[in-house]
Amino acid sequence: MWEHVNRTYLTVRAATHERVQQFPHDFYNSVKNASHAFVEITTATMSHGEAWHFSQIGRMIERADKTSRILDVKYFILLPKPQDVGTPFDNVQWSALLRSASAFEMYLKRFGRVSPSDVAQFLILDRDFPRAINFCVIEAEESMRLVTRSPEGTFTNQAERSLGQLRAQLAYSHIEDIVGDGLHQFFDSAQRHLNTVDSAIFETFFALEPAREIGNTSGQ
Repeated sequence: MWEHVNRTYLTVRAATHERVQQFPHDFYNSVKNASHAFVEITTATMSHGEAWHFSQIGRMIERADKTSRILDVKYFILLPKPQDVGTPFDNVQWSALLRSASAFEMYLKRFGRVSPSDVAQFLILDRDFPRAINFCVIEAEESMRLVTRSPEGTFTNQAERSLGQLRAQLAYSHIEDIVGDGLHQFFDSAQRHLNTVDSAIFETFFALEPAREIGNTSGQ
């Protein structure tokens, strides 16, 4: 596993600026494939104990954050003029956004046609698609509970509490409400929440002086 990580690191270090500019597709494909291979190797060969669950938590938090940033940057840029709605150009742009999140095929199976609201719903609230923000938060919370052994619906530290709050917010949200209140504001809030979770994980589990436990409090 670590040989694979070192090999990927050396590949990135060895890539010259000129080569990346000349062959960007090849370079980014090699990085993407190496990332997929690392996930597969750890999933298939690493015991799914505490260490694996911490890696899963980190991966899910990072993925949720990146999905939110892709949507935050691209969504309003791609919103078409009224005359462009449903045109081939409009479909190509939204299809490119979905492909950037590896979501194009699964989105089409779910919705059949491309629309901005459905794209946002799929990448934010879907419970089954691995790159949707909601899915990532659910998986991160599940791994956190398996680390702490907390019963479902309870928490013993700030990291668990923050993850539970974000999961509950997503579980009871509707895409029309999110868009109506402001997508950028939603993404800003979600990213701050994920940063809070990240900091709380460090303070609780990895800081030199462990954080004080909150106690096994019911609810979120």
